[in-house]
Amino acid sequence: MAMMPDMQRTLLIILSVSVAVNFFLGGLLFKLKPGNESGKAMTSTSGGSLMMGIGMMRTEVAQNPEVIEIWNRREATVHSAMADLYVAQEKVHNALTAEPWSKLALTESLAELRRNTTVCQEVWHQALVEVVAVLPPEQRKRGQLALTRGHGMGRGMGRGMGMGSHTDHPTP
Repeated sequence: MAMMPDMQRTLLIILSVSVAVNFFLGGLLFKLKPGNESGKAMTSTSGGSLMMGIGMMRTEVAQNPEVIEIWNRREATVHSAMADLYVAQEKVHNALTAEPWSKLALTESLAELRRNTTVCQEVWHQALVEVVAVLPPEQRKRGQLALTRGHGMGRGMGRGMGMGSHTDHPTP
């Protein structure tokens, strides 16, 4: 197999990461609320967009009145941060496909994408901390399980098989 030039490989990696992030965030935006099944109209009373981001859709946590109040208060900030992230992703895409191509334009758009990604993560993390602060211990425990169930390459990837299924991982 022939080796790709470094620049081509770098651009391919950047494009792949950008596509993956777009699909992930597109899914979040498409289904903002737990009641939004099969494209039904979204409502602002369920508080589900926040919970969807942390794997707790359709649980008592997502239906907790305090959690719904937190989401309703933070909804505009979350949407704004995600909209800024999409704009930055579009700028990266445009910089990658521009003719003539500009290293400076790509570098600047990637820097903006990193900044917006950090802001978006901070907004979600602040909301998560606020939600967890109002949960009783049992719901926090179930929420932690929902955060890790089926994600990553940890112990069995949520199904008792795969990488790590035969390895004991230390408890944090």
